Amino acid sequence: MTAMTMGLMIGGAASAVGGAWALVAIRWAARRANTQALLGAFVSAFLLRIALVAGAIVAGRAVGANLLTTAGGFFAIYALAQIFEVLFVVTQSRGARRSEA
Repeated sequence: MTAMTMGLMIGGAASAVGGAWALVAIRWAARRANTQALLGAFVSAFLLRIALVAGAIVAGRAVGANLLTTAGGFFAIYALAQIFEVLFVVTQSRGARRSEA
């Protein structure tokens, strides 16, 4: 496996872990129907992703991967995860509005 492929895989794996945590935290917060809990879920996911991208870059450099390929792998998956997170929150908020009516 080339160093570029390793960098992409390390970055993508780290981002997938962050995305999974974010979806679990947001789902938990959405069930509480509390804005403060939802903001806390977003903040915890953001802080975890900061640590994960730093760890992915360090791990990528340890195997000789390029910094840009590792970061690129991370942020490619991150962009997809953000789309799913926003769609989940929008769907949950629409469902809550319908149940109130």
